[in-house]
Amino acid sequence: MKGPSIQILLLVSLFIIVVSYLSITLAMRLFPVYRTIKLKKIYWLLNVLALVGFMLSRGIFDTYSFSGIIVEFVIAWFMAQLFALLLLPFYFFIKKAVLKYFNTETVEVDMTRRRLIKGIAISLPLASIGLSTYGAFYGSKQVEILKHTIILPDLDATLENFKIAQISDVHLGLFFSVHKFRKILERVKGESPDVLVITGDLIDEVRMLDQTVVLLNEYAPAFPKGIYFSWGNHEYFKNFTAIKAALEASKVKVLTNTSDLLVEAKKPLYLLGVDYPWTDQAQEQIEKCKEMTAEAMKNVPAESTKVLLSHHPACIDAAYENGIDLTLTGHTHGGQVAVMGQTLLPVRYKYMRGMYRSNHRYGYVNTGAGSWFPFRIGCPAEVTIFTLKTK
Repeated sequence: MKGPSIQILLLVSLFIIVVSYLSITLAMRLFPVYRTIKLKKIYWLLNVLALVGFMLSRGIFDTYSFSGIIVEFVIAWFMAQLFALLLLPFYFFIKKAVLKYFNTETVEVDMTRRRLIKGIAISLPLASIGLSTYGAFYGSKQVEILKHTIILPDLDATLENFKIAQISDVHLGLFFSVHKFRKILERVKGESPDVLVITGDLIDEVRMLDQTVVLLNEYAPAFPKGIYFSWGNHEYFKNFTAIKAALEASKVKVLTNTSDLLVEAKKPLYLLGVDYPWTDQAQEQIEKCKEMTAEAMKNVPAESTKVLLSHHPACIDAAYENGIDLTLTGHTHGGQVAVMGQTLLPVRYKYMRGMYRSNHRYGYVNTGAGSWFPFRIGCPAEVTIFTLKTK
């Protein structure tokens, strides 16, 4: 079973501690109102309680539904501190502007200046908590349906208006219930797609596996050409053997470095799927994608329309090279925290979010329907509908 290394977990913990320290230290230096021992003690007590709550919720309380709520509050608390840290330079310039404007040394002006600076100081945690609360309890729970038209000039006439629905990165578990997944499937069904594809990271909690399979079997008749699946990394993190066995016994068809004829025609439609490219090095991932894509292409005729399913967007370039018309991926979650479409998080991918093109070839990175980190601002969760057209 593959999973995050202890080094990664330690680095994340260190990052949280550094952010907590910097946010309170810099706030105290900028605003006198925070320079009290009592306030500092309360702040660090809340940090300790948050860390303990997080560990318990992912430990002995892991199987209880309320643990998800605890994690959401913990994330909201730590993200508020991160936002405070990011906002502090802005507040620094606001304070400078106030001091420059109210520079007359009279008692009245001094009192006005003090009240104004105190009000600005109090607005810092309010703004930070407001943003973090929105991201944790609203932004992370909304799922949009996005629609794209894929223009393929050589598309067979019988495939005009063929619809593909994509769901990616559901992460069924603490933050995404089977009930919510049913609502998503019902909304997708209402779009009348010909086929549903799921590009990995479907399951985070294996205890939900049986319910999930029953649900997918129930909705399978709604998609005339079936439901297809490609592996994500989280299936490996959890219990790959159990998930594989359950899906193989279901009405879902798993594509692992292979293909399937979806529609027979003069220029037929083939669906291909590749495994997750396991390696820590970006260049090695690209090489693995090339190998897996070549294997999936073995039985696919050159004169055909090809759609590739890959959890990792590293396989988009390999798809371009192999003349694959449309590649559907996920994995990145679009960064989850973004401004004007650009993620604020340090994680970067060549293909991060949305539609990419190379001549008449398309590559798409889905932001995901769910997440294992329940927080989104400026990067809504999505399910996506692709309609094939000749023009």
